Amino acid sequence: MTDIGAALLLESIKEFSKIASHRKLIFNTYKKILSKNKNVTVVDSSDGKGHVHWLFTILVEKKDYLQKQLRLKLIETNQVHFRNDKYSIFKKFTKNKRFPNMDSVEEEYLVLPIHTKVTLNDAIFIAQTINKILPN
Repeated sequence: MTDIGAALLLESIKEFSKIASHRKLIFNTYKKILSKNKNVTVVDSSDGKGHVHWLFTILVEKKDYLQKQLRLKLIETNQVHFRNDKYSIFKKFTKNKRFPNMDSVEEEYLVLPIHTKVTLNDAIFIAQTINKILPN
């Protein structure tokens, strides 16, 4: 680690609790509103042992449609992580192997914004917009 990287890390540690609390608020807001929608599955791995709420992932059958509709409202979403088995560098490790769990969700998962610029009102708006686009 460079001196500059270390300095940035030390400074960011001072804000970690504030950032973690904000992300938790946004995460729980999305979860509360979207869990009521039968067309949206909230991916929640929190188990009471601690959670940094780095991502908020949902599963929806009409992912591409939802993503396009949200984009029209200037709401950015993405897949965030793409499958490693699709990259040529990993072919020797994945040749003739199946990944049924990833296959089952690959076309359905979408990550909602949860960064520090997302306000509580933004999160409510985003979740309510999703519920309007994909009504029960």
